[in-house]
Amino acid sequence: MKSDNASSRSTQCTPSRAEIRQLAELALDIVAHKAGPPPRETEESRVRDLCNSMLHHSRCYQQIVLSRLAASGIGAAEIFERYLPAVADMLGERWVRDEITFVDVTHASIRLQEVVRHYGRQYAGEDLRLSCGQAVLMCVPRFEQHSLGAFMAANQLRRLGLVVQMGIGFSENEIIESMKHHNFSMIGLSASSQKSVAPLCRLVNNLRRSLPESVPIIIGGKVVNCGVDIQQVTGADMATIDVQDAAKRCGMLGGQETARTRSFERAESGHKPGR
Repeated sequence: MKSDNASSRSTQCTPSRAEIRQLAELALDIVAHKAGPPPRETEESRVRDLCNSMLHHSRCYQQIVLSRLAASGIGAAEIFERYLPAVADMLGERWVRDEITFVDVTHASIRLQEVVRHYGRQYAGEDLRLSCGQAVLMCVPRFEQHSLGAFMAANQLRRLGLVVQMGIGFSENEIIESMKHHNFSMIGLSASSQKSVAPLCRLVNNLRRSLPESVPIIIGGKVVNCGVDIQQVTGADMATIDVQDAAKRCGMLGGQETARTRSFERAESGHKPGR
């Protein structure tokens, strides 16, 4: 039995001839980049190459593509802010067009999330401000399946000097309990599709009943661009994919806006807290 398992692992780890050839071509391309001016590449072609590497089981392939980006002068911040979100979008688009399977997307997302964590640390190190003492609870609700966007948003908030606690797969009660035990200045809820709108409405309404109104609830993720006015429908304080703008409008980056102002604006727009 042990020999069978060892044989199975050996087979899984042994690349095919086509994979070896592909890796060799990429390695030669890296050498060419270092030896002279690189060939003209577009951002779209780089995103496509990086996307293909995430669909490949070889970490060596991913590292070669990422090294090629670095050799082209693309820094960790640009990879984190531009390329990784674009890869996530491309994976989704290719799945919708039936070019890849759900299993492909799942495995690629896991690999992409590992890269996000790695580059998130480098990204933060390039321009990390001293913590301003304010904390954010970034949640992926239990009814959501995708957490990549939340991790990326959390890394951007940390780079702005905020303390971020992640809540992956949190239920409504877990969010409320976290708020009771920590002094969070903002709650971020990440959602990925229109299917999440109805449960988001229920979640925001119930959180309003249980939490101080001074704590803003921000919704982010792809659901923001699903064709529905998410802020209006859910009663959240804000719906955006711009992390820095959300932090500014919540008064976390210099006090541009206060909780009292937010409460007044919500009352004026017809949103009443569900108390």
